[in-house]
Amino acid sequence: FPHLFASHLPNICYIMQQLLQQLKASPTPVLNRPSGPIAVQPWTDVLLRVIDKPDTYTEHVYHMSDEFIAVYDGFPKAAVHLLVCPRKRILKPSDLTREDLPMVLRLSEYCRWIVEGLKKTHPDLTFRCGVHSVPSLRQLHVHVISQDFISPSLKNAKHWTSFTTDFFVPLAHVSKKLAEATQPGQKIEFPLSVYEAYLKSDLVCNRCHKSFGRQFAKLKDHLPGCKTHTHTPT
Repeated sequence: FPHLFASHLPNICYIMQQLLQQLKASPTPVLNRPSGPIAVQPWTDVLLRVIDKPDTYTEHVYHMSDEFIAVYDGFPKAAVHLLVCPRKRILKPSDLTREDLPMVLRLSEYCRWIVEGLKKTHPDLTFRCGVHSVPSLRQLHVHVISQDFISPSLKNAKHWTSFTTDFFVPLAHVSKKLAEATQPGQKIEFPLSVYEAYLKSDLVCNRCHKSFGRQFAKLKDHLPGCKTHTHTPT
């Protein structure tokens, strides 16, 4: 922890312990995918609608705590694809400041708990948790996504590179960036020119690392038959 949190460390640890106790006492949620996406306009505000009125969208909620909510991605890019949001309004990762680090650490534990439950029901799948450096939806959200990427909603090269390149930022890296901030109110940065370049990268299988150039159709045909064990990066 940076100096900012030194005096608050006991309280942060106590809150984390409380969260873990609450989660351990909670039953493992059951995947029950909705029949379709939430129909709202503009679609970029769908998560804001959910955090404002979660009881209106219960069909789309996988799990909810006092502080966080996990919903089904309306257009899942893999067999399991959830979006986990703080219920506090924070529009995007680059709006986070170093003062948000305790919340992000709790968010990490919440995502870890979700993944542990998913592994019990889907032992053949591996998972990653992270944010898009340049997100398409308003409201901070963490993608909890299985690494099979077998889905009819995975439709183009951008879909692939947004999850398999450094455009996808692991939640642990977000925590690290916040912990390294030196000034009160300092935000973390994701330079648009740097991160959007990743979307134009060659398409590389996340299992066997075979490159397909920019030939998305060939990559998608390859995925169901690739038996190489998926390596899950940190």
